Amino acid sequence: MSRNRHCFVPGCDTGYARAAESTDNYSLFRPPANRLSLWAHAIPRSDRQLTVRDRVCELHFEPHHIVRNFEVGVGSDTVVFPRQKPLLHKDAVPCIFPDLPSELSRVTKLPRRQIKKVPVCTTSLSSSSDADVSNVDATADACITYSDLVKCHS
Repeated sequence: MSRNRHCFVPGCDTGYARAAESTDNYSLFRPPANRLSLWAHAIPRSDRQLTVRDRVCELHFEPHHIVRNFEVGVGSDTVVFPRQKPLLHKDAVPCIFPDLPSELSRVTKLPRRQIKKVPVCTTSLSSSSDADVSNVDATADACITYSDLVKCHS
């Protein structure tokens, strides 16, 4: 059984030979079994399903999710030691995906809700202060009532 030594995120070359030429060494993290579906949903990859054997590099996590130091309380002081291998917080989920190919993205746009435009009035009231009362009555008769509006949408 071979171990995955490269990043599962599409478009990321961490762990591959071409990335080995770089001086940057990035840590790889395995998804926790109890949060596997959450990680799988967060990583926009459609050609393969994430498993507990896959790894995701630190480039895809927010910096505050990566624990790089070990803190020990000694009396009233706190002593900080750097960790040899960084750890992830238990609530960490990959969320940073730079240079992601669009064909592997699972992001779907929700369809816009269509709003039916129903004319409420066929005529408008005059803005003049000398408006004729008979004109107002005619305008009120020309308007659609609430019951007519409900009938239209039933």
